[in-house]
Amino acid sequence: MEYSVDLDHMSHAVTILENLDEMGKNKQMCDFMIKVESEEFPAHKNVLSAGSDYFKAMLSHDTSEAQTGFVEMKHICPVSVKKCIDYIYSGKLLVTKENIEQVLNTANMMQLQKICDGIFDFLAKELTPFSFHSTKDIAEFFNSAKLIENCKEYAQANFLSIVRLDDFKFFEYKYLSFLIESKNTKASEAAKCKALMIWTKFDIEARKSTFCEAFCKLNLGKMPLQYRMYMLEKDSLLLNSASCMDKLLQSRMFKQCNVEAKDINFESDVDESDNVIAIFDTPSKSIQCFHPQQKSWTKLCDVSDEFNDHVFSTALVNDIIYVFEINSCNYTLDYTAPNPSWDQLPCRSLTDNRVTPAVVDNIIYLFEDSGEGSSIVEKFDILSRIWSYATDRPQPVAHSLTAIIAVKNYIYVIGGHITINSAKFDPVLSEWTTIPRMPTKRYGAAPAEFDGKIYVIGGWTYEEGELNVVECLDTVTEMWTRVPDLNIVRGSFRACVIKGKIYAVGGESSDDTIEEMDPTENTWRVIERMTDKDYECWGSLALNVCF
Repeated sequence: MEYSVDLDHMSHAVTILENLDEMGKNKQMCDFMIKVESEEFPAHKNVLSAGSDYFKAMLSHDTSEAQTGFVEMKHICPVSVKKCIDYIYSGKLLVTKENIEQVLNTANMMQLQKICDGIFDFLAKELTPFSFHSTKDIAEFFNSAKLIENCKEYAQANFLSIVRLDDFKFFEYKYLSFLIESKNTKASEAAKCKALMIWTKFDIEARKSTFCEAFCKLNLGKMPLQYRMYMLEKDSLLLNSASCMDKLLQSRMFKQCNVEAKDINFESDVDESDNVIAIFDTPSKSIQCFHPQQKSWTKLCDVSDEFNDHVFSTALVNDIIYVFEINSCNYTLDYTAPNPSWDQLPCRSLTDNRVTPAVVDNIIYLFEDSGEGSSIVEKFDILSRIWSYATDRPQPVAHSLTAIIAVKNYIYVIGGHITINSAKFDPVLSEWTTIPRMPTKRYGAAPAEFDGKIYVIGGWTYEEGELNVVECLDTVTEMWTRVPDLNIVRGSFRACVIKGKIYAVGGESSDDTIEEMDPTENTWRVIERMTDKDYECWGSLALNVCF
């Protein structure tokens, strides 16, 4: 009878690999030679065959290489061959950005899929606007479906940075068309249009035939009226295309006005694209939009009876409004559609009280934010429409009336009920990091981000009630500073940023006012009193709307 002895088989495998690696380096018992240019690499047939399907096919049959124990590899880099052989023996790989493509090419030839997959993952993590074009070419050349998708997602998220570089002018039409049409591309319609014109004019004779097709994919109704008027009067591409002119004229009813002839730039069009404050008004059962510049109100669309006059919070992702009710029900609205209508999403399973949302890379993270609450954070993938567990809040970070905001792919959880501790969450690594405490302990404050700084506005304390305190966290230095106070105390409200200015919208003890601050001037002023509105305090949003 045989008995199983408990031995560390992984340690044994590592030892065997290390011994084989040492034998290869010392040319012990080697029975095969690989020659590349003037370099020779002694190796073992069995090790090569076990580690590479390429060598396994070569050495498992009566080939000349199997008989002679020698192969000469041509049109390939000796350094990359050595690195791939070292990997077969050791399971380790060291590359530089200069030789990574050569190593990938050699690994692909030797059928070392793990090296290829590892390099593809590395390239995806190292994507920048400057490396995007070459990485995209590598992904397509090696037909890596995962890296191709990584490049698409990066291009959608970083469209504005990519189109500013010369490589953008060499995009193939199909790829540019995809980015223009995609709702996930983070750029306004005007910025997409500007990019299309730059791309077309770089080789106008070859590309003018595709310009109109791409132009007609733009949502022209969302472009600023002045820019549409300028194109209508001045742009030669449009003036020479009857179908483009027709689409532009049909996008909205144009008013007769004098427009200064100037081109649009990416910064002013996208970085400051939001132009109205939207609130959910209960009596009128509608979303009402306030125009800060004109000091006027316009109805956007109706609010569903399913949640009108209920407690809910909202988020905005790619022109879609998301509503999260206190009873775990959730709704969406594409407010840019010709006839906007509300759709119901799958119900949440982990968070069933009031929640505060934060959005990172098309994932909505919901933090339960009422009473003692739950420490569980639930997330919603807007592409798959699936709810799932994300993380737990670290203790003792507060569970209610917390200032929560996403900035540069981190989610900041600041202050809140009872505690003064704050932290930030990295969704990629699923890690929490403690950040410096907010100087004024408070809860029910509203956060807003501008220029990499988080402004935490108003809120409550047990001792003083509602506050008009405003403090600012620099997300780079993680240092707090005090900035000018609000004119009116307020708590439990939302704040937003529109065209470089910060707005505090309503809230308890606020007299239903909206205050505006210009960070460059460091002054607050009351610009509106919503005396005839009865609104959901957690539901205000900044929207880009052309009425």
